[in-house]
Amino acid sequence: MMKIRLHKKIAAYFGYEFTKIVRNNSGRLVEALINKHDIDLVIDVGANMGQFATGLRQMGYAGRIISFEPVNACYQHISAIADEQWQVENYALGDANKTENIHISINSDLSSILSASDYGKFYYSGKIDTVGSQRTQIKKLDEVIPELVNDIDKRKVFLKLDRRAMIIRSFMARQIHYGMWRFCKRKRPPKRYIKIPRPFMRH
Repeated sequence: MMKIRLHKKIAAYFGYEFTKIVRNNSGRLVEALINKHDIDLVIDVGANMGQFATGLRQMGYAGRIISFEPVNACYQHISAIADEQWQVENYALGDANKTENIHISINSDLSSILSASDYGKFYYSGKIDTVGSQRTQIKKLDEVIPELVNDIDKRKVFLKLDRRAMIIRSFMARQIHYGMWRFCKRKRPPKRYIKIPRPFMRH
């Protein structure tokens, strides 16, 4: 029991929280976290077709959402369904400002700047196959957030990182997260919910 408590304390110091998860029950977990921490701003990184934000609305969250989606077709879809409190940005987030090619897969939620690995090609054959590509901007969150939110230091932020794209690389995910922390100006990083990727799907 002492070991578990110590792990929880260490995790909490770095902004994490251990929570028992029931399989296929992630929606309830997110709802519980948002209510528990009185979240009033959700940063949705890798929005795809807006599934995560739509789920938030369905569960009753009426606060502000900022979704980042680099794939043009997905961005256009989200823009068409977004409400006044749901802002959509058409670029990716990473550790540097630059422009890259994004591989558009048959299943749009598997589209990524990263190339498919042998693991991904084998286990996601017919889904991860590239059907097109586009140029997309990559920006640093700590540089764009002041333009998007003028009162970030007063907000209770929920940062959702998607399993796709460059954020699979832990360093880049860390850069995005601590970019958020920097502008929150808090003693601890903001709470975050991370959708864990399948191992080695892309590299």
